[in-house]
Amino acid sequence: MEKSNKIKFVNELTEELRGKYFFLINYEVVSKEMTAQIRYSCYENGIKYRVVKNTLLYRALKSLNYGDIDLESISSKVLKGPSAIFILEKELKIPAQLIAEAKKSSGKEKKILKVAYVYDGLLIGEEHLNSLTKIRSKEELIGEVLYRLRLPFDNLLSILEQKAKNKE
Repeated sequence: MEKSNKIKFVNELTEELRGKYFFLINYEVVSKEMTAQIRYSCYENGIKYRVVKNTLLYRALKSLNYGDIDLESISSKVLKGPSAIFILEKELKIPAQLIAEAKKSSGKEKKILKVAYVYDGLLIGEEHLNSLTKIRSKEELIGEVLYRLRLPFDNLLSILEQKAKNKE
């Protein structure tokens, strides 16, 4: 890849990552069939998925301000081997489930999840994969809160209706 293409790629990747979450995986663990399934699921859910060169990803991450996250230590720990990245704005559960399914279907002992950047924090390593698959979406949380707020009022209304029927 020519230097001008690398610069263009880093700039594009930087813009894609700005203000978004990402999951970085070990691409060699994923089978061809699973890759096709991942790409289709990502397309359906508005998630960007691409294979990236670690040095170019490092440059893109470095140009963004991630506060107190030490990119040097991350680069030495996780930016090794073939990498693919999921870039998303919401629905953290979907890529986490896709990664877990890819891990399961590969049958390989190699770790698949390298790092996840979610809610202004960095999760390094595959031990976080199970908890990431259980994250609820914003809509699910709002629905649950509204349900819990409405439940006492529904109960009170039911009691009042029952008393009104008993008086008649």
